[in-house]
Amino acid sequence: MDWPRIIPGLKPKDNNLLSQMLSFNPQTRCTAVEALRHEYFVDIQEEDQVFFEELCCGCEGMYS
Repeated sequence: MDWPRIIPGLKPKDNNLLSQMLSFNPQTRCTAVEALRHEYFVDIQEEDQVFFEELCCGCEGMYS
């Protein structure tokens, strides 16, 4: 999908995450944990690293 055409001003890293999250194919779609680890959320990751790691580690393997 050409997200930048649909959403003007979409930055490359935003486009990357959106494309991964909205992939129709479940084999190529990112998981919630993978999405949270994306560079888009780096500010949140750095702000509260302990909480973020607990959140991500607590979800590993839940849906596989």
